[in-house]
Formats: sequence, structure tokens, C-alpha cells
Amino acid sequence: MANVHQLLKDLMEEIGPREQDVPTIGKLYKKWMNEAQRFRSMKSINAYKITLTYIKASKPKGQQLKKCNISNLQNLSLSFKDYLDTRNLSPSSINSYLINLQTFYNWLKKHGHISERVGVQKIKVSEKSIKPFSEDQMQMIKDRILWRMENAVGQQKAFKVFYKCHLRAYYVARYAGLRCGELVNLRLSDIDLDTREIWVRDVGDSIVKGAREESVPMSDTLYKFIKKDLEDRKAYEVWFLDTGFGYRAYSRSMNLSNAMKVHLDALGISGIKPLHGFRAAFCRNLGISGAPLPILKDLMRHKDLQTTLRYMDIHSPKDKLRAVNLLN
Repeated sequence: MANVHQLLKDLMEEIGPREQDVPTIGKLYKKWMNEAQRFRSMKSINAYKITLTYIKASKPKGQQLKKCNISNLQNLSLSFKDYLDTRNLSPSSINSYLINLQTFYNWLKKHGHISERVGVQKIKVSEKSIKPFSEDQMQMIKDRILWRMENAVGQQKAFKVFYKCHLRAYYVARYAGLRCGELVNLRLSDIDLDTREIWVRDVGDSIVKGAREESVPMSDTLYKFIKKDLEDRKAYEVWFLDTGFGYRAYSRSMNLSNAMKVHLDALGISGIKPLHGFRAAFCRNLGISGAPLPILKDLMRHKDLQTTLRYMDIHSPKDKLRAVNLLN
């Protein structure tokens, strides 16, 4: 009898699951998102939700997502790409949604829902150039923030705390290279003056990029600024960018980025991301100063050295001219 049961079991495995037992692609996608919430940032989860909305919209009206099998997944990737082409999205945006779909397909393979990997064909795009602020631009931004802080009168006085947060963001982005989301979620408890370290950690549903909690050392300039800044804090403040009452001054990266962009617009600076321009300048200046690439990679907290090298190809025409003149 035991042999009969084993034969039946082997036969069922060979035949595979019955059609009615195979879950739909939509059901598995939602299961994947629920699991992803444990280790991915809310920004990523929201991107996955938008991707699912587009996936559903790519199907003919009234038609549901089909059962999860390789043929249906291959057809879905084609119809999904065709739909994205009708949305007037940039090539990089289209690729980001296709990458989300590929990540889902990889999860299906890893968890045994499909027997072989299904690839999603992405489109070719030109690599985005990384644009840093120049030294003059960074000084202009700092001067404007200070001017707004000192000249806030009347109703503008209520915004003085936010201008102070702009100055804090300026210093940590410029001298430590923190990302916008990392600034928004930076707690005062993550700043260690004794060891002169800033810790980048998970906060609630916000997961550190790369899922790695790491520390960034403070330079003398940054240490001096933060030490003075912490002396002026109220006892119940929690966040580095705090309203003064224990609440985040900016709940999302976009809010902080838009606030900093106001200064750029007023100064006529365009084509550079409001916070990432400081991070790019941080990397560029360290590279020009001779920081070894492995250390620079660690300071930028990149997984791949190739990512760091992209930041090194951002020298100004003056830098390049100075380099070729070394031959004289």
C-alpha cells in the first residue's frame, strides 16, 4: 500500500497541479507585495501598487488576470510593455515598471510557482548623467537659506523652523552624502557625537536602501555644525529635521526635495536634483581629493563599485582642463 501511495504522489508531481488549483497572477502579485512590505521601503511598495494598477489596465476591459503559468506570464510581459508605451512615460520610467514585473517573476520562480525563470525584456535607455552642485552653487544655496532664516518677518517667522531644517539638510547632504529619504528619517538618537558617527537605520516601514544599516563619519566641519545644533534642541525633539515638537518636519522625501528646490529656483539653478546634487558633489570632491575608491564606495554606501565609478565621471570642464595641463 505504501508503494501505491508513493507511486500516486510521484505521478501527481509529474502531472503538476490541476488547473483549478493554480492561483491567478493577480492573487500571487498581492501575496508578493505583502511579503515585500517586511523588507522593502514604502516608496518601493507604492511603486509595486502602481505597477499592479498598470498590469490590470493592460488587459482587455472586463478580462481578469489569468492563471499563473509560463505562457500567461510571457504574454503578460508583452501586453504590459505595449500598454506602458501608450502612457507617454519616459524610457527610464517604463523600465522601472518592467523591472518591478521582473522582480515579481523572480519571486514566483524562487517560491516554486513556476518551473523556470521568465524574463521581461527592458528597453534601451541612455544612462542618466549625475550632476553635482559646484562649490559656488552650494555656497549660494547656503547663503540664501541663512538669509531666509535671518529675514523671516511677520507670518514668515512661522517658517523659520523649516529654513533651519533646510540648513541641517544642507550640511548633512553636503558633508556626509546622505540621501533625501535618509535625511527625512534621521533621528537624533542615530547621531553619536562621541564616535562622530551618523547611523543610517530602518525607521518603521522605511527600510534603508540596500537593506543595510551603516554609519557615516562626521568631518570636522559637520561635527562642529551638528554639535552646535544639538545644543539648541528642545528636550522632546526626536528627528534631525524636527518641527520643534517631536514631529518630522517633512513626512516624505518629495516634500523635502520640493522645499529645497524653491531655493534652487530662486537662484536660477536648474537641471540638478535638489538633494542628490549635494551627494554627487560629496563623492566628486572626495575623489578629486584623492580618496581611495574602496573607501569612497563605503562612504557612499554602494553595493557595487561600478555605481561609485559613475559618480567619478562628473568632473567639470575646468577639472578636465587642469588635468590635461599636467602634461605641460
